[in-house]
Amino acid sequence: MVSLAGGIGLRPVPFQFRDAADEAYPSLYTSLEDCAPVIFAKSQNRPSQMKSSLFAAKGGGEVSTLQLVARRCKYYAFINAFICSVAWGSYAAVSPLNRDAESPVTLQQLIVVYGVSLLRILAMIKWFEWIATKKPQINGDKRVQLTDEQTRTIYRRILWLVVPTECVSFWFAEKSVAPIEDKMDWLLFLTEYIVFIPKSLVFEVSFDFFHFAMHWVCHYSTWLYKNVHKRHHLHLHPCPLSTYEQDGFDLCLTNVLPFCLAWSMGFPFSDLQLHLLFAYKTYVEVAGHSGLEIKGFSFPQMPLLNNVTTFVSFWIATVMTYVQLKHIVAAMPLTIVQITGISAIIASVTVSLMYLLALHIGFPLPVSSNSTTCMVTPRYSTCFVDEKSSN
Repeated sequence: MVSLAGGIGLRPVPFQFRDAADEAYPSLYTSLEDCAPVIFAKSQNRPSQMKSSLFAAKGGGEVSTLQLVARRCKYYAFINAFICSVAWGSYAAVSPLNRDAESPVTLQQLIVVYGVSLLRILAMIKWFEWIATKKPQINGDKRVQLTDEQTRTIYRRILWLVVPTECVSFWFAEKSVAPIEDKMDWLLFLTEYIVFIPKSLVFEVSFDFFHFAMHWVCHYSTWLYKNVHKRHHLHLHPCPLSTYEQDGFDLCLTNVLPFCLAWSMGFPFSDLQLHLLFAYKTYVEVAGHSGLEIKGFSFPQMPLLNNVTTFVSFWIATVMTYVQLKHIVAAMPLTIVQITGISAIIASVTVSLMYLLALHIGFPLPVSSNSTTCMVTPRYSTCFVDEKSSN
């Protein structure tokens, strides 16, 4: 969530600070090739890939389009199966304890919700630590690893700070979920999952909008950065545990608050979909700090959307290089929620919040029956020039 412990804006973006903008080009170009190697083949190295057969490979290590599609399908099926299994496990543990919204929380419910939240976080951390043994991390041997004391400190922070804030978000959302009355089976699970995908996209767009706003404020304000957010940028080379290197107020500001706002403005979820939402949210947060170049991690429920954002990130990187920024975030493919949120949500969310606030304080707003004109010009940057952390 970056999140930091929650969330997206810059949430899922691995950050490594460099001295010049053009150093981001290799990693961005690599991401483009990963998404569409047949289209973006380097002519000097792999000219024949432009002529790759749709149905079969013809020697020389070529990969056909169908083979590439099959490989991608297996890759995303594997990832989504893992995330869904985590969500299924937490749902199976919590659903028998479903209570009436008016009844008080019991000690058993506290322990179970705390336990599944902890296991969900640990599962995602260990998943990416395992992936790091199979896939080279950014900067490779030059990476500065966490010390044993740093590792123990973060695990203790997860126990007493991160998990409780996750529980707060869960209990806030649980009050308005729709319970599933039918007996759970694979067909019902699949139906719930299909409906979950568009709902989760809308939630992510809203969540990332608020998360980005809070994260931007934490960087814009020198006081907030030094006293609230600086801990999250202590690690030169992020790893899965870096996700949860945060102070309590930072967690509330960049994770809990955006979650509650996005939840209140989004579509209703069932109790199973709530567990799916937390599982995917945790996966995305840890993926963004894993130090790995991971395909489609910004919205793994619908990986095709990630390819669109890769093209946009390439042109944004071109513009940033042209203006010669001194420090940028390397390996920075924008997420689908960032692009969609900035292009489609800023105006509507801002106007909606202003309208709701005015109604709340009793201030009448002029409403036209014909049309409404609004101009919103937020201060927005596609990446942070984080000079504070380098000083």
